[in-house]
Amino acid sequence: MIVCNLSTIMAKHKIKISKLSADTGISRTTLTALYYGSGKGIQFDTADTLCIYFGIGLEELFTVLPFTISVQDCYISTNTPETNCWAIRFECMYCDRHYTEFPILHAVCRTEQKDDILLTFDKIQPENSQHELDLLAEAFSKAHAKGFNQISSIFIDSLRKANESQHVMPDFFLGESIFPSSFVCDSLSR
Repeated sequence: MIVCNLSTIMAKHKIKISKLSADTGISRTTLTALYYGSGKGIQFDTADTLCIYFGIGLEELFTVLPFTISVQDCYISTNTPETNCWAIRFECMYCDRHYTEFPILHAVCRTEQKDDILLTFDKIQPENSQHELDLLAEAFSKAHAKGFNQISSIFIDSLRKANESQHVMPDFFLGESIFPSSFVCDSLSR
């Protein structure tokens, strides 16, 4: 998984997207996608321009994590007994150079403010083996600072698409995702 560090670099240089766009000629749309890690690709000339502008190398602009996570399917259940709360079930693919696993992750969406929803992953994940949970915990710990934005956007995008197709939740703006430092396998519920 390749993570773009543009948001960190811009914060370090105290520069806004509008100024960077004006100075470099790169569109705000492209810079916004790179800033939030939602871009699907980057042109060599765009990367070159950013590296020259900030006086950095490609290895500073991008971080390569030794795994990738993708969401295969997302299911939103109806409201839970808790007010303004929905149970979410993600089917994910985790790949690294040794193996591929297909874990299932349970999360909860809670309305924090008027149109803001917080996505939280449950620490107890009963549908997964301990091995699968250890893989995900290790992946999340490796991604700690630089990869969380990109991993978070993967889950949020799939949740947004599921919401559009299932029409379960009202229109919303997703705030942030909270990843557990570790998962626990609840073998009693199997």
